[in-house]
Amino acid sequence: MNNGLALNDWSLGMAALRGAASWSDVFLPEPLWGRYARAAEGARSPSEVYIAIAIAEGVPGALEAFEEMYFNIVDQVLRRVGATSAEVDELEDMLHRRLIATQINGRPLIVAYAGQGELASLLRVAALRAFLDLRTCRNQPVFGDRAGLLPILDAIPDHSRAAVRLSVLHGLGVDDISDRLRESRSVVARKLRWSRHVLAACAQHGDIAYDVIDVLLEASLGGD
Repeated sequence: MNNGLALNDWSLGMAALRGAASWSDVFLPEPLWGRYARAAEGARSPSEVYIAIAIAEGVPGALEAFEEMYFNIVDQVLRRVGATSAEVDELEDMLHRRLIATQINGRPLIVAYAGQGELASLLRVAALRAFLDLRTCRNQPVFGDRAGLLPILDAIPDHSRAAVRLSVLHGLGVDDISDRLRESRSVVARKLRWSRHVLAACAQHGDIAYDVIDVLLEASLGGD
């Protein structure tokens, strides 16, 4: 097989198997193994690259498997902040169009996002922001303007406040926050986790502002 790589068929097959580990019912055709191996080289999450290529190439079951795994996350986040079933359906349809139907250089947007291990975090943040925008447009009471969360964030002690603001107000993940603050990834993650505990202790039952902040912090942390 001429794939432009210094890899034999066995190596390509093993690379494909590693990528397929999370997708037991999605089988990437052999002609795509070389493309996958190139795209997955150095990726933090090969399984994201695998499913993104499968979706882009119309592999049977790929889209359904992706939605089953990731849209359950979206559903949980939206229901946690009080979205109705109709709103959940509307927002999931919007995310589907954005990731799958939106094309960049002839490929679904999901291909550009895959590989960094951030798809779950990206979907959580995108779903929450879309929900806030939706409620704001309908003049319904929810924190659509994230600046309205500042009084709560100001209660975070100075040593962690900058990291929390970058997470909540700017939607950055742990790695980006680490780069901005020039602190190690582990230190930033520890600050965000600590802040979640502090805010959870302050929250009153049913206060959506705290739920919004907590979901955004959780999204920034990803799998940490």
